[in-house]
Amino acid sequence: EKVSFARFMYSRLWRLSPAYLGGALFLFVLVAVFSRFELHGSFGSLLRGMAEWSMFSVAGTPVLNGFAETNRLWVVTWSLRLEIVFYLLIPFVLWFSKTIWKTLLFIALCCMLLKASLFVEPNHWHFPFFYLLQAVVRYICFSFSVGIVTAHLVRIEAVRRLARCPRVA
Repeated sequence: EKVSFARFMYSRLWRLSPAYLGGALFLFVLVAVFSRFELHGSFGSLLRGMAEWSMFSVAGTPVLNGFAETNRLWVVTWSLRLEIVFYLLIPFVLWFSKTIWKTLLFIALCCMLLKASLFVEPNHWHFPFFYLLQAVVRYICFSFSVGIVTAHLVRIEAVRRLARCPRVA
């Protein structure tokens, strides 16, 4: 049965959105309380920060209203970034898993991205997604690649016989 990627993404976002947006609203209230209901900075900056927090923190977890401890109020959002990126990567991973040659290309691309990410200075203002990119690349390189290669290997009869051999196990 063919699965619609759009329907899949819609169902994931529909599942996550109510709880996440409720938590984001609670975060905004906490920041307002800790800021003594005073605006510290521009209103546009506050709205931009709230929008970033409202997008499952994929765009970042900025300081809100000058309250430096904003990201400590709601630390569980780090896993949502990876979850959303994982959902977005599924179609690409499926394409790369079709043949062993595409899988090897996938592994090579992941390794090149990881190597390139190690040369980027993480403190540059123009690269705000550095840590997210590096975490995703590491996750893909070491999780998806192993899984895809294993899926290819179990299709080979000689590998299956070797796996059943008592001396190997």
